[in-house]
Amino acid sequence: MKKEITLLDSIYQNYPQAFQSQTGKENFLKQLENIVGSVKQNRIKIEQRQQEEQSKRDGLHIQLAQLVDKARHYAKVLKDFQEAIRENESLTSKLD
Repeated sequence: MKKEITLLDSIYQNYPQAFQSQTGKENFLKQLENIVGSVKQNRIKIEQRQQEEQSKRDGLHIQLAQLVDKARHYAKVLKDFQEAIRENESLTSKLD
């Protein structure tokens, strides 16, 4: 962001001088074209990075959903196992 502000300040300060001659105008326009190209490249890089981060987030979300499902399944199996233990203890005590 600082870089963009510096560029805008530079454009603002050099604008009056640049349009005093034809050569100045041409140089100024070339510099502006370079700046625009640089900004476009930065935007593309940022969009790519954003896409990568979204992909990571989506992958982690899927992984979280899988782990939550495993935790639920584990809790259910544990509850069933505890119930089987109680039933076994009950039947064992009736045999004695």
